[in-house]
Amino acid sequence: MVLYRKYRPQKLADLDIEEVRQKLEKTLSSPYLPHAYLFAGPKGTGKTSAARIVAKILNCEKIKGKTTQVEPCNRCDSCLSITGGRHFDVLEIDAASNRGIEEIRDLREKIKLVPVSGKFKVYIIDEVHMLTTEAFNALLKTLEEPPKHAIFILATTEINKLPKTIVSRCQRFDFSRAGIEDIVKRLSEISQKEKRTISNDALKRVAKAAGGSFRDAEGILGKLFSLGDDKISDETVDVILPQQSTDQLLKILSGIIQKNARQAILTLNEAIDGGTDAGELLKELIEFSRKLMVLKSAGAQELTEFFDVEIEAEKELIQLAEKSTEKQLVRILDNLIIAQGRMKLVDIPQLPLEMAIVELTSE
Repeated sequence: MVLYRKYRPQKLADLDIEEVRQKLEKTLSSPYLPHAYLFAGPKGTGKTSAARIVAKILNCEKIKGKTTQVEPCNRCDSCLSITGGRHFDVLEIDAASNRGIEEIRDLREKIKLVPVSGKFKVYIIDEVHMLTTEAFNALLKTLEEPPKHAIFILATTEINKLPKTIVSRCQRFDFSRAGIEDIVKRLSEISQKEKRTISNDALKRVAKAAGGSFRDAEGILGKLFSLGDDKISDETVDVILPQQSTDQLLKILSGIIQKNARQAILTLNEAIDGGTDAGELLKELIEFSRKLMVLKSAGAQELTEFFDVEIEAEKELIQLAEKSTEKQLVRILDNLIIAQGRMKLVDIPQLPLEMAIVELTSE
């Protein structure tokens, strides 16, 4: 069940990030429309959906130049064809697979043609940071002197890779990573529409696993719904999102902090042998180490205020914090993050984590 397609935002009011929504409303209600928009932010935060909504607003047959109306009607032929991905004047380009100078030169030639049916030709270039240097130079010339009928919407997850000259020619919109409560709210609304029952705690687990991405969260929820139950139990959630043993995570961290490599490695392999995914375990270890660092530097009050932890786990973390130093915790996090990057490069998933444990306990 592809929920993120079924429930893709279709108007500005549907966008989850309030700052982006408000800025787009002001921008699109102005008589001075920018010719280039830059949507920057993590994956799954709604950049492409927002780009399509902007394209609909610019070409909606019901708006017809009214600067006070900034929502597409979603009923006219133009809106429906953009929603269906078949509008002749709205072109989506994946820069990851069309990143060369020839593709941009072809775009520059086609952009001279007037719109077929809409008011504007809208070019949505996704993952624009993937373009080559030569392609960026060609795109810059187009952005500097665009035809009046052309609008560019550039989307990227890595804005730091864009030339400053490109960024300076665009109206920039920053899409932030979604908070757990925002994702839970969205998933709860979808669950109600799908007539499915799922606990708030289960939705929190989905939100945490999504890492701030609405799309990933909806993808996980769709997997849960595909199992066929109208009521999603905690056991069903365990099938898709196996829980890591808090005791094992704390025991591994305790071994690292107290420089007991044997305890940490034996506990790690015990978890792996029990069916725990090495990548998920490392992800949880990083999260627990982060909680420890915050606890050590800011105190127990901040831990309970900003993190959702079990009471017993909180007591264990406080005890571990007393046995560690801030410098040690930063070093642990640094090594675990490096291990996470190495994990996809080896055939034995837990090997980078074992190496990190040995390094952290050997000094």
